[in-house]
Parts: sequence; C-alpha cells; structure tokens
Amino acid sequence: MKLSHVLTEKRKEHIVFAILFLYLLFPTLLGTFLAKDLQGWGMHVIYFFAGLGVYVIPLTLLRKRSFLYLSFGLFFARIIDIIHLVMHHATTSILFVYTLTLSEPGEFWELVSSFWFLILIVLAIGGGYLYAVHRYIKNEYIFPRRYRRRVMLVFIAFYVVCGIGLAITNSKIVNRWLPINHEDLRTEAFVGIEKANPFNIALTSYHVINLYAGMEQHKKLVRDFSFGMDSTCTSAPADALVVLILGETIRYDHMGIHGYHRPTTPHLDDRQGQWVSFDSCYSIANLTTVSVPYILSHAHPRSGSEIYTDKTFVDAFQEVGYRTAWIADQSFGNTYLLRVAHDCDFTHYQPTSKHEVSFMDSCLLKPLEGELKHFDQTHQPTQKQFILLHTLGCHYKYSSRYPAHFAHFLPDMNADSYDLKEYIQSRKPISNLPDTIFSKLKESLINSYDNALLYTDWFIDNVITMVEQTHRPAVVVYVSDHGENLLDDQRKMMLHGGYRTSRWEYHVPLIVWTSEEYKQRYPDKLSALENNRNKRISTMTLFHSMLSLGGIEHKRIDSTMCIDQQALIHQSVLYGLDGNLKCIELEK
Repeated sequence: MKLSHVLTEKRKEHIVFAILFLYLLFPTLLGTFLAKDLQGWGMHVIYFFAGLGVYVIPLTLLRKRSFLYLSFGLFFARIIDIIHLVMHHATTSILFVYTLTLSEPGEFWELVSSFWFLILIVLAIGGGYLYAVHRYIKNEYIFPRRYRRRVMLVFIAFYVVCGIGLAITNSKIVNRWLPINHEDLRTEAFVGIEKANPFNIALTSYHVINLYAGMEQHKKLVRDFSFGMDSTCTSAPADALVVLILGETIRYDHMGIHGYHRPTTPHLDDRQGQWVSFDSCYSIANLTTVSVPYILSHAHPRSGSEIYTDKTFVDAFQEVGYRTAWIADQSFGNTYLLRVAHDCDFTHYQPTSKHEVSFMDSCLLKPLEGELKHFDQTHQPTQKQFILLHTLGCHYKYSSRYPAHFAHFLPDMNADSYDLKEYIQSRKPISNLPDTIFSKLKESLINSYDNALLYTDWFIDNVITMVEQTHRPAVVVYVSDHGENLLDDQRKMMLHGGYRTSRWEYHVPLIVWTSEEYKQRYPDKLSALENNRNKRISTMTLFHSMLSLGGIEHKRIDSTMCIDQQALIHQSVLYGLDGNLKCIELEK
C-alpha cells in the first residue's frame, strides 16, 4: 500500500473521529452558549471542562473504537439535554425528567410531538455515528501512553480541585476568616459540575427517584384513608366549578382593595361588588412547605399528625365526583404536595427559569384554559370541576415576578445603584447599613414587591375572566400561603420563614369571587360570606370552607369553620407555627 494512501486514510480517520467527538460534546457546547441558568463566566468555564472531562478521561484509558461505542450509551442523555436547552435555554431540570418518566402519558407525547423533527434529526445522526465508527475508526489508542496519562491527570486534578473548593468554602472556619464571597465560589464549583452533561441527567434522575419514593411513601400512609364521601354528599349542579388560587408571599396590607395607599389592585377594584374579602385571615405558618399542607388538610398546628395520615380537601372533591386538577409553577420538589397533585385527574407543573417569562404566573393560564375547555369537549352528564392553581406570586426575588411593563413603582430591584448591590453582596447585617443605603434598599424592595402584587392582581383578574366566560355556577377563592417582612419596624426583618416572627408574615388576603349563576343558586352562602368578612379566622378554615363552597355536605365538615356558613366562629385566639415549627399565639 502506498504511503500517500495510508496518510490519506489516517487523515480521514482523524477527521471522522474529530466530528464524532464534537457530536459527543454537542450538548456541552450548546449549554456553554445557551444555558442562562449558568451564572457568571466561572460557572460556564467549570461547566464546559466538567462536560469535557467526562469523555476525555475514558479516552485516555480506552481505544478509540471502544470509547466511541461506550460513549454512545449516553445517547438518550444527550437527546434530553439538547431538547431542554433548545426549549428553555437552561440545563435539564428535575421537572423535565419527571415529565418524561413519571408524568401523564399525554404530557410526554405532547412533548415528543412538539419536537419530533429535532428528535428525528438526532436519531438519524446517531445512526450515522454508529456507521462511521464501524467504517472508519480503528481500535487503537489516540495518543502514546505518556501523553494520555498527562491529560488524564490534568482532568482528575480539575475534579479534585473543585471538590476541595467545595469542602473549603463549606467550612465554617474558612467562611468566618477569609474575606471572600464563599457562597458564590461554592455555587460556581458545584453547579458548574452538577449541570454538565451527563452528570445533570444522572443527578436529576436520582432526584426524581427520590421524589417518587417520597411520594409513594406518603401514598402508603394515606392509602386506606377515606372521608366516606360519595356523589350523594353534594347538591352541586353537574356543571359546578370551584377554583382555588394559592398565592405566594402576599401581604394583606399591601393590597389596594384593603386600603393600601398605592393602587396595587386596579383590576380587583374594578370588580367591586363581585367579591368578598376577609379582613382578618391569618396563615398557620410563615413558610410555604408548612403552610400549604395545613391549608389543604384539617390538621391543627398544636398536633399536626393528621397531615401525613389523612388526605386533603382536593382528595375529598375527587371522592364526591369532581374532576380535579393541579396546575402549578412551584413546589415541585415537595413530596407531600406532589402526592396530592399526582392523584388529581389532571396535573401540570410548569417548568420555570428565572430568565424566562414562564417564571411568571401567566404561564399557568394556558393549562387552565385547556382544563376549562375539557368540560365543553367531554359533554359528560356529570363534570363538576375543582381546579387548584399554585402560583409564585410575590416570592423573592420580587423583580423576577413581573414583566418590564409592570414596573410601575420605581426604582425597583432591577435599577439598584452600584453602592446598594455592593452592600448586599458584602452580606453585612441590615442593621449595620448606613441610613442612606438602608433607605434605598427599603425603597427598591417595596417598589418591586408592589409591582409583583400589581401583576398578581392582573393574574387573578385573568383567572376570574376565564371562569366568568364559562357561564357556570362557579366560585374562585384566592388565599396566600403566608405574608412577608419588608423592613417594617426597628427589627429590620426581611423575607419570611425565620424563627423571629411578625404579624406581616401571617396576616394574609382571603378573597372569594362568585359568578352570577352561583349567586342565584346559593344566595344563603353569599349572605353568610358578607356577614363573616370581619370575623377573625385562620387558613385552617379552608379545608371546611372549600368543600362547603363546592356544595358538599358531610359530617367531616364543621359549619363553625365554614366562611360561607352563618355559624362561622370568630376566633379571638389563633395559633400558628414559627420557623422552628413551634406552636405560637399569633399577633393581632
């Protein structure tokens, strides 16, 4: 064989190998440029080298053909990552893997049908990959042993350094004495590696398995539980519609309809006379993961054991024949809520990224529209519906909860001065900030919070409009899971969920809107709602009230806890849980 021919064959093999290697690296290259969930250049660099090392280290140990065949085993991991990057400009999320593996078949096939052309291209390339490996690649080492060993040591050292960096920056001693921002370094090291393909697929799959295990464990605890309800327990018409909007981090006193000095609820203001708002409703807890289970169940904060052994009013609606739906853009990782959601007839968790509009609550309107249309499409004789919308509301970071055209109150957190950002990043205690910086911080926080509330008002109005257009006997209930601290007093408290508590974390809005068809059918309930609006109650009333509003009557429903019943009791003393889950008496 001529030397020139040998060189040509060798060059062809090198070119084909380079193309195949780039194919293996394609998700990593795509993510390096597209993934907006990678923060800062450091995280991008670590992400790239972490993904590169996955293939380089095996290449130093294996012959080329063996390496390429073995790497093809990650084919589906690459497909998943590529589709997610194209869809969301973010690395693969736990929710995405959950949708592919455990969610409703309809959601999976909707996803596949939306990206069938991309999947077809990737499959075709995969076939070409295998052919090229068999046809052109020889089973020999890529470099002499001494070079392969050096390259392997370089990448092993990279992972070791990142591991040491994680350990060091997580050390309390180092965090105390070194004047650097360790949290940022730790985040860059950890997230950069965690999000690299195929680590991200392996880790998200692991998290999904854990979620599924937790959900199944909770299912076992409530498997034999029943409220003892059936279709005879409800007098609701066949087209009854009950919607619950679970708000997030909304304070009662920042809503314009409650006398706040800013017009934060213009749409609800325009609907005066259509709804009833309760003046003194208090949440059971100042943290979502605690407050929402108490809202859904009939557990009391002084015991709480019923949360894990009994079911929720969502399950009760299903027992009496309601079609149930859970539509959410948060709390996907909560196994308790995931169990409730998974047992609904329709479940939709919206993938979110803080760089996309989908991170805002408007992303819930389309699946809500589809669920409302389900009634018209089925024409079943009994199609009562209960729909729960779990929103992000005003959860921090507030300025990520509304689009730019809702930035009515300025300056907001997107317009912070350099000095303010510098103080925030320094992690100095709020109480130590100079008065001028503190005033800027408080102003931007409140402006951003009020803008997010303005957007929440728009969202609530859209939900009501969609329900109103069904012309069904319908009720929409809005309640927030807890409130928020906004540097209100001398304690200078921010956010929520701490061990120190304030009344602003617990005093929440509770609003009930009813359609004209509902008012005509249940005039007594409307009268009771009006008469009860000034009574002091807690979100514990939601379990009994939601079922009663849905026209359900049963011995498990306590009329003294129903906001639509004249028997509702004014509670002079209310109990809740603090950040330590300690039962406390709530401030008035």
